[in-house]
Amino acid sequence: MQTAAMNGYVLVVAVTGLAPWTTFAPSVRYNGFEPADYTCAHCGEDFTSYARACARCESVPCPDCGR
Repeated sequence: MQTAAMNGYVLVVAVTGLAPWTTFAPSVRYNGFEPADYTCAHCGEDFTSYARACARCESVPCPDCGR
């Protein structure tokens, strides 16, 4: 059984036996990554980024100083 939120509803897909798919992806509008706010540890500049954070340092490159 798999579920997905769609416009205030919860869509449930359930089958008996083995499902012919590995994951269910309902056709909902995907707008990309959500923005996140960061403060540069080097220059102290506050900025917003849509990039994924580094798994090691949990930040993204600063647009001001590049670190």
